[in-house]
Order: sequence, then structure tokens, then C-alpha cells
Amino acid sequence: MARLVSILLTFRLATALGGDAGLAALDADNGLRDARLGAPLDGFSGLELVDRDEAARTATYVRPGDDVRLAGTAFDAIVYAFHGDRLYAIELTAENGAEVRALRRALGRRYGPGEPGAEPGERLWSAERIELRLEVDPDAPRARARFTSRVAGIALEGEGPGPVRLAPAR
Repeated sequence: MARLVSILLTFRLATALGGDAGLAALDADNGLRDARLGAPLDGFSGLELVDRDEAARTATYVRPGDDVRLAGTAFDAIVYAFHGDRLYAIELTAENGAEVRALRRALGRRYGPGEPGAEPGERLWSAERIELRLEVDPDAPRARARFTSRVAGIALEGEGPGPVRLAPAR
């Protein structure tokens, strides 16, 4: 009986630290800090255009005044991707070993361990409305975390850390 109680408590603790609770937090956060996925472009101030694709109706921006620190670590950039006039994705990039480790820890603490992705070094958190993908380059101390709206019906494309490019879902 004591063993059964121990197993049940372990399961509850694991679920509370990640799993369903982590995915619920991902949906509840719905973005990063004041940037909420689905928010209109005109609700953001201080954006600088990085890239635009008129045919796909997408644009990526940075906010030079952004606080790029997360969990006490400064990161290289936060990129905001819009489809039409709505925020579709937020990307955070890390370019050195300390940043990569801090990013992994911060995401794991907030959202749980995630699931292994298709590529080496990739972790996925798939909530009802939001997908979070952490891609760690196995050959260099680089990583990117992308918070993506699963509601918008478009998918990200692109290789390695850098500005987000958007394309119609396939």
C-alpha cells in the first residue's frame, strides 16, 4: 500500500512539474511577456522591420528597446513574426553555451520537460493553442525557442537560429 501511495505521489508531482500543468501554463502565457500571440500589429510600439514577404502577407520585426533577459540571462534577440496584422510567432535566440543552458532550464521549469523532437537537440511542447519548439544546434552553442500560434494555420520555415521566416502551412 505504501508503495502504491509513493507511486501515485510521484506521478502527481511529475504532472505538477510539467505534463498537463506545463502545457496549460504554455496556453495561459500565450506568448512572451507583454507580447501575446494573436495580438494586432498596431498594439506594438518601437518595432523595426527585419523582413517582409508581401505575397505571404508576413513580416518579422525586432524591438530594439526589448529587455532580452530571461531567467537572469541576456539573450541575443527576440523576433516577432506577424501574419497579416496578427502576431503569429515569437522567437528567442541564444548564441553561447551559458545562454543555451539558461534557456533550457527556464523553459523546463516553466513548461516541464517537453517531448523529444524529430531532430537531435529538439524539444517540443504542444498545448492546445500554442506550440513551443526549442532547437539546440548539436554542433555549436546556439539555440532558438519559438512560441507559435497553432490557431493561425501557417507554419514556420527556416534553418538554424536567425530571423523567423513564415510560409503557408502544407
